Amino acid sequence: MRNWLKRVLAGKSNITGSNQESISTSSVVSTVLADAENLNKAGDDFFEKADYVNAENYYRQALSLDPNYFDAYINLGLSLDEQKRYQESEVCFKDAIVCKPNSALARFNLGVSLKNQRQLVESSEVLRQAIEIWPIFFQCHNVLGEVLLAQNKLDEAISSFKESIRHAPEYSPAHRNLGEVFILLGKLEEAESCFVHAISLMPTYAEAYFSLASLQSSARRFVESEKNYRRAIELRKDFSLAYCNLAHVLVCVSRNHEAKLHLKKAIEIDPLLVAAYCNLGIIYNEEQNFKDSDECYQKALMIDPNSAHAHSCLGVLLMRKGKFEQAIESYRRGIELAPDDLVSYSNLLMTLSFYGKCTKKQYQDELQLFAQQALKIAKPYSNWVVATVDKSKPKMKIGFVSGDFQIHPVGFFLESVISQIDLEKFELYAYSNRPHEDRLTARIKRSFKKWTQSVYLTDEALAQKIQQDGIHILIDLAGHTAHNRLPVFAWKPAPIQISWLGYFASTGVPGMDYVISDPVAVPPEHHDQFTEAIWYVPNTRLCFTAPENAEKINVSALPALKNGFITVGCFQGMAKLTDEVLALWGKVFQQLPTAKLRLQNKYMALASAKEEMLARLALVGIDAHRVELVGAVDREQYLLDHAKVDMILDTFPYTGGTTTCEALWMGVPTLTLNGSTMISRQGTSMLTCAGLTDWVAEDEDDYLKKALGFASDLHHLSTLRGGLREQVLASPLFDAKLFARNLEIALTEMWFSKNRE
Repeated sequence: MRNWLKRVLAGKSNITGSNQESISTSSVVSTVLADAENLNKAGDDFFEKADYVNAENYYRQALSLDPNYFDAYINLGLSLDEQKRYQESEVCFKDAIVCKPNSALARFNLGVSLKNQRQLVESSEVLRQAIEIWPIFFQCHNVLGEVLLAQNKLDEAISSFKESIRHAPEYSPAHRNLGEVFILLGKLEEAESCFVHAISLMPTYAEAYFSLASLQSSARRFVESEKNYRRAIELRKDFSLAYCNLAHVLVCVSRNHEAKLHLKKAIEIDPLLVAAYCNLGIIYNEEQNFKDSDECYQKALMIDPNSAHAHSCLGVLLMRKGKFEQAIESYRRGIELAPDDLVSYSNLLMTLSFYGKCTKKQYQDELQLFAQQALKIAKPYSNWVVATVDKSKPKMKIGFVSGDFQIHPVGFFLESVISQIDLEKFELYAYSNRPHEDRLTARIKRSFKKWTQSVYLTDEALAQKIQQDGIHILIDLAGHTAHNRLPVFAWKPAPIQISWLGYFASTGVPGMDYVISDPVAVPPEHHDQFTEAIWYVPNTRLCFTAPENAEKINVSALPALKNGFITVGCFQGMAKLTDEVLALWGKVFQQLPTAKLRLQNKYMALASAKEEMLARLALVGIDAHRVELVGAVDREQYLLDHAKVDMILDTFPYTGGTTTCEALWMGVPTLTLNGSTMISRQGTSMLTCAGLTDWVAEDEDDYLKKALGFASDLHHLSTLRGGLREQVLASPLFDAKLFARNLEIALTEMWFSKNRE
């Protein structure tokens, strides 16, 4: 746009006030001045070709011949601007003002140069001077609006953009900028109208498509957003930020492979684009490609050490690698830089919940900060339109919010329970936070009266949807884990709200009424760890769904009987394999000199992860020749691989859940270490429910003693293995019908208890 101004306003068309600036009328033009003009024109030719270095060279030659050549100063300044050499361009525009003190154009360009240097006060002052000289200078009104917007002077910015539009109603950039201010004011409909109008005025205006796409992305209107980002890229092939933001949209709809290609293109165009490195790192992290993920975050932080997004993303990576203290430090730095980012708070709380050194007070302090931030955004409902519930024959609407209605631990625990709920008494509503669906999704969908793809709804819109559906009790299945929608619960869209299944600590969400648990997982003396009230269900807070195709997957004989040595297994992720866990395992293996260790998880498919794990094990005395590291396999093979282990050692304080239940079903017992938090007592709760209290250790010494005792008694292990599947299937841990009845009773009692208050 400024190049157009250069052509129209420079030289013979320069404006001073309402008149053209005077030009020399001398009939004799010296050879020197003629040469200067020719050099200036040569510079213009290179400028038009975007060859700003050669353009700069010719403009400087012109000025060497004529030090008072106004046009050459303007042109040189613009060529320096294009090279981002703003301090040098500032000098050129000031020299131009010396040549022509009443030039609105010179002051305009100086104002832009100062704006680019973030000298906003000085920029606005110079731009106002330009407007005073030429009041109808609509481009200058627009840039002044941008400067005021950068200073967060929103009302003044609106006035400047409107003044630009008043003088030039068809000037598209001012309409777009006005829309950007409306977004900050929360006037989204007005903003969208501005962007649409800007596009109608200039159908090739890539930035307007970008702004519209960004608004639509924030509103989770991903289909429209993708279309408009693609249009922006079509119009501007070098639009790196559009590539980056398009990738974000594609990640939101689970199209990571496409997203990765667009992010690499964004980085190719702009190697300094921090957001692209962060988003690419997120995808690598999800692929368990920790090395490339870490490189992306380190590049981002090298470019911008104060990138809140990069610090928070790095925290997730460090947490997955079990480096909790460093992860916590990264999250805190991210929150310090961006205090309104609820995702960082959730990630911090998730990490603290299973960090063994986190005290109750530290966790509760962070819960309070999360609650404060959530309530800054949410506007909680206080009245709900829900159907009357008849105590003799209740009919309640129960909503479930999750991103894990699929082949996922949450899905495995949920499936059998949902199938046993009495649909004559309860109507089930699902709010799914991820578009991905699979065969498990197809199975559980049958039990839901209504299925809403909430991934496309903002928190406010989803809260409104839940409220309009007339949900009596809303159940969160995620807590602070990935793909959660906890901020929605701060809106209090249902009269009763519950945390259950997918999380193992307090959520801290204002308006979350209860956590469903059992007395073993959360004994009465631990209630003060929660901001929610604890509601007990009998036996167990969890009920596992036996794997499909069970008839193909038989329990094997104890492998030690054939091998002649004991094989200890663990199928849990890297985050749970802390130094403290490995140190205790090292003590076990020191006293079991022939024992082998089999570690199997998706991370072990990476050569770098294997190398790191072997080094860590060596430090605790477990040599590589005693270790087998196995990567991801399909679920059926994973279950069959339990035939290669004799017993399992649980991690702590982040104990196993799904892995423990699967192992029990395969006849393999798990030795767990009891703790003082819900997550550290999860193994205790499950094993107690399954009738295996002797496999619960009370402290590390007891853990070591029990591990050695069980490992030396192959007859006991073999006998237990032979009947363990039948034992656990007969226990409440796998009894979905019993659990469903208990859950129904709990939900009904919650409702009538709440309505008696």
